[in-house]
Amino acid sequence: MESGVERVRDGIHTRSVLSAGASYSLAVVCSGAGEVRLTVSVKRSAPRTVACDGVPVRQRLVEVPAHVEVDVDGLAGASGIVGWRIDEVTG
Repeated sequence: MESGVERVRDGIHTRSVLSAGASYSLAVVCSGAGEVRLTVSVKRSAPRTVACDGVPVRQRLVEVPAHVEVDVDGLAGASGIVGWRIDEVTG
């Protein structure tokens, strides 16, 4: 569906146009040092801290609105690269 890669210092600030009411899977991975804060604008989603250890974290997005904002910001001392991907969940 959609994906991207940015430097941690630049962060990720994207607004994805999705099919309202559908389900999606969001994967975020950070490689480098420190931690980043992941915020997704969907119901029942609290900000998460993601370590920059190269291990992807996944979040299921259910009954999404037509637009979903994904923000990833580096915490103090964080450096490296952060990537994200949204896939539609079928079946």
